[in-house]
Parts: sequence; structure tokens; C-alpha cells
Amino acid sequence: MPELSGVGGDISRPAVNPAASKAVEKKAAVLVYYDEGAAKGQAATGFVVYDTTGSQVEGAGQVIGRGTNNQAELAAAVAALEFLQHNPKTLDGARCVVMRGDSELATNLLTRRYKTKQIIFYNLVARARETVKKLPVPVLFQQGP
Repeated sequence: MPELSGVGGDISRPAVNPAASKAVEKKAAVLVYYDEGAAKGQAATGFVVYDTTGSQVEGAGQVIGRGTNNQAELAAAVAALEFLQHNPKTLDGARCVVMRGDSELATNLLTRRYKTKQIIFYNLVARARETVKKLPVPVLFQQGP
């Protein structure tokens, strides 16, 4: 199993949460895939949410207009987190949420391995972190398919 890393409601938690890793192994996690599409300055976001049984409960996407692939990837993560916040029944029975995206930059910004002063990234990361704090279970960010 790839290393899991992330932040939960308590930002001071370690990057690797052993309890959450066990929840993933026991299929007690809500799994979210988020991604972007960006070409020639135009960007779109998308995410899919699977509950603890592995059933797809939501899939959504939107065109966000001008932006970079990394901006769109972060916007997709935010959209998925906000969906979970506004649909708490999706988290019934879950011990954690695993968010998977393919952007190294986005994953490392969300896990605080990287820092940024670029305002567009900073605002999206701050919004994601604020939403994570409002969820009742830890959120792990993982890079990969």
C-alpha cells in the first residue's frame, strides 16, 4: 500500500496517521478521486466519491475558465471536500476520507510539505484546510491514480 499522508480536523496531526491507514485497509474509508483538465489556459475540475462499501455516491465537474492545471487540481480537491461537508451522510460508517489526486504540487501543498506565496494557490489551500477542519473524520491526501 502506498504511504498515506494528510491532515485532519486537527492540523497538528502527523502526516501519516496509522489509525487512518488501518481504516483504509479495513475498507472503512470514503475514497475520493479528484482531477483536472487544463489546456491553453482553460481549466476544468472533477471528482468522484465512493462510500465505505465502494459504491459511487457522487461525481461532479465544472469548467472554471482560465487557470493552470495545478490551480484546477486544487479547485477539484476543494469542490470534493465541500461536497463532503454539505453531505455528511456520505461519511456514515467512515473512519477517514482518502483524497487521491495526481498532482505532486497539489498533494504536497495540501499536506504542508510544500509552502506557497502564490495567492491563487494559497487561497485554495486555505479553503481546503478550513473545510477539512469541519469534517468529522480525518482526511488523508495521497498522490497517485
